[in-house]
Amino acid sequence: MRRDYVALMWIAALLLVACGTPAPTPTPSPVPTPTPGCPADGAAEYLNEWGRITAEWDDLIELAGSTPRVNLPPLVQQMQGLRREQVGLDAPCAEAEALTEASVEQMDAIIEGYLAFIRQESDSTVEQHFGRARQAAPKIGRAYQALDAFQ
Repeated sequence: MRRDYVALMWIAALLLVACGTPAPTPTPSPVPTPTPGCPADGAAEYLNEWGRITAEWDDLIELAGSTPRVNLPPLVQQMQGLRREQVGLDAPCAEAEALTEASVEQMDAIIEGYLAFIRQESDSTVEQHFGRARQAAPKIGRAYQALDAFQ
């Protein structure tokens, strides 16, 4: 599972980096310290479902990256559906909540970036959205590691 996540995150990061200029250096955010409050089976179940959603999301991002602007709306609609699934995950502990929050932050920025692209907003506006998505990636990694410690 960990290898799949790392591979998916690298693919997502490479796709996002290919979309524009280098991201500004992100400000480190605090990572929740693991506490004995997250049951191992709850963490594993959450991570399995999170991984399924993330894999589908990454497939959509890869497809959207090679889709003409006029054909993007249905893909963005699918992205919005996966975002709703991510929000609806039952987080068994604070670490899972942090992972959901970081993932949704990145999803929001990517969706907003594609919507701005569809609306033919300026390249700098589109890049700002994708830059926010790149900044969320380290938060996702730290939150994942914190939660994975319970397995």
